Amino acid sequence: KANNGGQLDAVYMAAGGNDMGFGDLIGSCITPFSNCADGSGQDLLASRRPTLISRYATLATAIETNLGANVPVLISKYPNPMDDGSGNPPVCHGPDYDEHGEVGPFGFDDMTQDEISFSEATFVHGIANFMNGAGQEGANNEGWQVIDAHVAASLGHGICTDSPYFNLNSRGLRRQGHATAGTAVFTFSNGFLHPNNSGFRRYAEAIEAKLAPLVNAKVREGFFLASNVRIATATPTGALTIRWKDNSRSETSYDVE
Repeated sequence: KANNGGQLDAVYMAAGGNDMGFGDLIGSCITPFSNCADGSGQDLLASRRPTLISRYATLATAIETNLGANVPVLISKYPNPMDDGSGNPPVCHGPDYDEHGEVGPFGFDDMTQDEISFSEATFVHGIANFMNGAGQEGANNEGWQVIDAHVAASLGHGICTDSPYFNLNSRGLRRQGHATAGTAVFTFSNGFLHPNNSGFRRYAEAIEAKLAPLVNAKVREGFFLASNVRIATATPTGALTIRWKDNSRSETSYDVE
């Protein structure tokens, strides 16, 4: 919102993944000698869900206090970075990475291929739905609009596919560098499992589709159809004068067709 009194059309946010411990869970899945699918992962998700719902309520109060009660609020769901579009479940696993990742000795994606069991990969595949369920509950409680078209558009475009919408670890490292502190041994990127350019394009399309009606409604305030339109004077092959009652308040020009 501009300091000079500019118009606020809507608030958009993507929130909840860090509160649910997504990064912690992925780290546990990849780390050797640990199994994120042994029940501890589900317990962690379940234990953090009430906290997330509570934080959504706190956030809603802050938005209303600082921005007003009538501002539309939109929150986006999370697409699934592990969905390969085939199988049951359609989960990226094992040799799926051979053609797409840097695997083999010292390959940056080798841990993803070799250290995540099928049960762990299946568990990770379900995390997005779990987080989205919490997000939907928060949105229902607070009266927020949900953006989710990009979720369906991302199915079949997981990190192990030939047209991914998400970064493998190697691609994240090339784009962002070794930006994750405390991972000198395994060398993981903050961009791992996050959307790439194609993934963010799907996000943008989904956000625009939901925001456009809200913005347009604001932009069009003050525009009303003209009335009593009539030809005042006219001469053959010459000038034509049109008169009307101008019912709008904010136009700056006229087009006559």
